Amino acid sequence: MSTLHATQVREVTVAVDPAEALFAATDTGGRLVTMDLGGKLGKAGGRGIAARDLLLMALAGCSGASFLAELHRRHKVPDAVTISVRGTLDTRPPLVFRSIAMHVVATGHGLDDDSMIAATNACHGDCSVHATLSQVAEITTTWEAVPA
Repeated sequence: MSTLHATQVREVTVAVDPAEALFAATDTGGRLVTMDLGGKLGKAGGRGIAARDLLLMALAGCSGASFLAELHRRHKVPDAVTISVRGTLDTRPPLVFRSIAMHVVATGHGLDDDSMIAATNACHGDCSVHATLSQVAEITTTWEAVPA
């Protein structure tokens, strides 16, 4: 007997300016992100975020939420967190990420090694973006605790 899993549907809408290769993406709440893919048309960059970079941002956001949730569960609330993500692309089209390095810096009091390790592990086990990207890329996460 198979087990059915509940599903959740997410939806975004993307309006495209074909001449400029600008993509205006909105979520169901109406929040907007502009993507610039004009490089494929020979346009100057910098008018929006590259779609590929959004993947890295999504990884940092999703993993960061899991990281913070674990620290909160342990009553170790940091004053600040910074997450840097660097992805290395395959050299052949479609230039897929093959390795991604994420570094988390947490500033605060009482951020012990055990809590930081558990929070870092939560990034790998509780983030849907991580689970998706890890199908094609090796993702490593390092951390640093800085006393406040």
